[in-house]
Amino acid sequence: MTVTFEAGSAECSLTVKVKAATPTTGDETSIGWLIALTAIAGCGIIALILVLGLAACASNPDAKNDTTPAQNTPEAEAPAENGTSDAPVVHKIGVSIPTLQEERWQNDFNYFTGEADKMDNVEIILQVADLDAEKQNTQIESMIAQGVEAIIVCPVDVATIGATLDSAAAAGIYVSAYCRMPENCEVNMMTWFDPIVVSATNAKVAYDLCPEGNWVMLSGDIANGPETDEFFTGWHSVTQEAEDAGKINVVMEQYVTSWSSDNAMVYAEAALAQYNNDIQVFLCGNDGISRGVMQACEAAGIMDKVIITGTDADYINLGYLLEGKIVSTTAQNTRKQVVLALESAVALIENNGVLPESYNDQITGYYSNGKLDKIPALAVYAEGITSREDIQTKLIDTGLRDASKIPGWE
Repeated sequence: MTVTFEAGSAECSLTVKVKAATPTTGDETSIGWLIALTAIAGCGIIALILVLGLAACASNPDAKNDTTPAQNTPEAEAPAENGTSDAPVVHKIGVSIPTLQEERWQNDFNYFTGEADKMDNVEIILQVADLDAEKQNTQIESMIAQGVEAIIVCPVDVATIGATLDSAAAAGIYVSAYCRMPENCEVNMMTWFDPIVVSATNAKVAYDLCPEGNWVMLSGDIANGPETDEFFTGWHSVTQEAEDAGKINVVMEQYVTSWSSDNAMVYAEAALAQYNNDIQVFLCGNDGISRGVMQACEAAGIMDKVIITGTDADYINLGYLLEGKIVSTTAQNTRKQVVLALESAVALIENNGVLPESYNDQITGYYSNGKLDKIPALAVYAEGITSREDIQTKLIDTGLRDASKIPGWE
């Protein structure tokens, strides 16, 4: 604070630093008196009166460091916690994923915890449903009770989660679908990997190797909704012309419950038995399904005659790719998707449930879920992995996979 005053014919300027709401020590009081005496010598007794007044303010923890008249001065606000008013607002976000049984979801779990730790404006409550739809609903109800502001959810069952998510919306909580679109309920947005693009990528690899013969298509769990349907859409986008020409015969299209290797093996065995092992291509909705197919084909002794694709770039499947047991998988950058999901959830919270215009370039489409007709979707695209070079450049060099965990990688 600078105080300017006149003493006789001389104008004096005295600067005193006063820390409001902080009691002074004895030493500080002595210094105040020393300043006062100095001021007296140079400017007269008026300086003493002013400095004594300032010293009194400094020693009073309730004094206000304000130059406005007292009657217009609002009550002093308490200092912000951690000593700063610039601390970011922390948003509590619930995250619900379906399982940890698959490597892909283990990666998502680790990315959610790791990326949230890097963000100073996010606190997450992360729950795993263990492929149990009822358990997932209960976990989300708990998130609502804990006061989350947004929920990021990948449903176990898209048809039965709607009532719980509507309860969240009624409580003022924003809902962001993750990979799978919940049906007939309030949803503000979705982040995903477009399954049509993912499945078409693998089908193209298989088609280039074998544009004819008997093909089997094994997608994921029907309870997961449009995602599993759209695998078939993507596959047929590549094969339909050859199907119409009679060159490709799709002998089985099947949903695989829980995306299970064991269930996939059963379907593969059935197809091989029905067609006397005369199957040329198996297209698989994830790497777990492809492993079940491999077991059936190995038992039938036809691994050197069949083409198998997968999805997710699991470590063990990357090893199988190096061995030639599968011809392709796809790598989804789930870390990028996790960051996008968390950041966009914060954007929903801070913009009253609407994505700001800065996200417009990332919206890849709008979807209906039976209740709402224009739900924005943000997609992170996957890349096909067909060779050792792809593994190196698209996975290891980017940090998405650790070379030491890939079987057969030296």
